[in-house]
Amino acid sequence: MRALPASLAALLLIACGDDLSEVSGPPPEGASLRGNSVVTAIEPEEPEPEPEPFDDEGYEALDFTLLGEFEYPVYVKVKEGEELPEIPEEVRAQDGKKIGITGFMNPVRFDREGVSEFLLVKDILGCCFGATPKMNHWIRVRMKEGERAKFYAYDQLTVFGDFEVSEELEDGYVMSIYRMTVDHLSRED
Repeated sequence: MRALPASLAALLLIACGDDLSEVSGPPPEGASLRGNSVVTAIEPEEPEPEPEPFDDEGYEALDFTLLGEFEYPVYVKVKEGEELPEIPEEVRAQDGKKIGITGFMNPVRFDREGVSEFLLVKDILGCCFGATPKMNHWIRVRMKEGERAKFYAYDQLTVFGDFEVSEELEDGYVMSIYRMTVDHLSRED
């Protein structure tokens, strides 16, 4: 670190308006750093509590390979007389199962308490930074009533819960084909 020239140091002392010629050592505990300072004590952050143990027995591991290996458009508008794109039978067979699946969080609904609904996407490039993911490359995930999850921007999460496979329609559009309600989620290290 370079020392300030004496003339510059003197200008800084004059500009700050305090006579610091008699000051030596650190300020007394609790003293303001400057007369009109808005500096307050900084409380150390509390460490994140250890997660409660979760028994994943009864949950079937699933990954996005099975869910995303067939073609399904990004947007689907249902027109009268047209059929919906086909979801393969082996994927439909996952409906109603308790599963665990790993992906990245893209928050949809959140408040000060945390995230109440998010999209679980298969990779981070399908999240906020890349192209819009195909409909079968994400899961609409909802927390249970009144519960919130912490927002994890770049960390992989494993979500455990009840899995639904069906077209959710709204105003003639397919809004989702995969949905989950969370029993538990954990951040992958």
